[in-house]
Amino acid sequence: MNPERKQGPRTAQQALIAELLDEVGLVHDAVKALPDAMRVSLKPTIDVINDSIVEARALTEELREARSELGKARNWTLVLCVTVVLVNVVLWRF
Repeated sequence: MNPERKQGPRTAQQALIAELLDEVGLVHDAVKALPDAMRVSLKPTIDVINDSIVEARALTEELREARSELGKARNWTLVLCVTVVLVNVVLWRF
């Protein structure tokens, strides 16, 4: 008999241990595959979050510009009001 030749389990205990080790190997393989599976399954969610961030940044910039324009409009409104008051003062003096 060849000593290098693998033999099957001789007892029920050895058979159960071999089966258990096979199951542990399957669990190990499944755990090892989790990162890739998570990347694939989470990609649509991450894409939506990234798109939302881009949209939020664009909206923030639009709001900054609108705020700046509002500030300019307020300044022009103030200038216009002062001008109207000055014109009225000048007109009422003459």
